Amino acid sequence: MSYWTKKRTTEDRKIEQRTEIEQLRKDNDLLEHLLTVGLNNIASFHKIIDKEWKPALRIVAISFQTTYEI
Repeated sequence: MSYWTKKRTTEDRKIEQRTEIEQLRKDNDLLEHLLTVGLNNIASFHKIIDKEWKPALRIVAISFQTTYEI
């Protein structure tokens, strides 16, 4: 390979890496947003589960919530 071919290949790799890093950052931002929304939903769900519910219904509701937390 000539010097210019190697240099061009290196530049192409750097551009690809920058593009991939930008995409990963966008994906990370989206995941953080979804996590925040999910945690807010779980907090709201906890408020809905009254202590007056029958114990069996509370257990089912809490188990569903725990499944989604994982």
